[in-house]
Amino acid sequence: MLMINVKPINVTVLDFNSIFNKHIETNLLNDLDKFGLIKDGKFNVRKRDVKKFFYHHIIHGLSTFFLESKIKNKCIIFYTNLIPVGKEIPQMTDNEELQIFLNKTVVKISKLLPLRWYFADSTFDKLIGVIKKNTGDSSDLIYRIKHTVDQRDSSKFTYTKAKLFAARYELNFLTNNFFKKVYAKQLILR
Repeated sequence: MLMINVKPINVTVLDFNSIFNKHIETNLLNDLDKFGLIKDGKFNVRKRDVKKFFYHHIIHGLSTFFLESKIKNKCIIFYTNLIPVGKEIPQMTDNEELQIFLNKTVVKISKLLPLRWYFADSTFDKLIGVIKKNTGDSSDLIYRIKHTVDQRDSSKFTYTKAKLFAARYELNFLTNNFFKKVYAKQLILR
């Protein structure tokens, strides 16, 4: 798991690609296969049913990872569009369509869940390198991360949008109880 603890501000930065690769991709591909959405080793990310599975597995995988993690700091999820997610998925669909879909999906999900996100045009390894150097660039980056964390007040968060999104895409696992667990953990780490 790629993560870095930014000690001056007590924030743990998590890499979305690592979470996706280790906690989401296998289950996603198994479900796509089980429901016959993979044909000849390929799937079309534009199909509504494929999108439902992506939404389901990304939201569920992120939430479950967050609930089960032992991280004591505030967390922020790092997302970049420079590196395609997954180990097998890029070979199974058009990469450009997949990246466009994932970019839109992550932005949607970032507005639905009380998780903090940091969007960047660099890789996670580069972010780690900049943070570890004690330069003006690292101070600036740490300040931007802190600002992003402070900007999102999870205590005022409601799940109205998430519930509407879940109903629209028939994501039945997203119950009030599930949302309350994610919200409670986020409040603890405020």
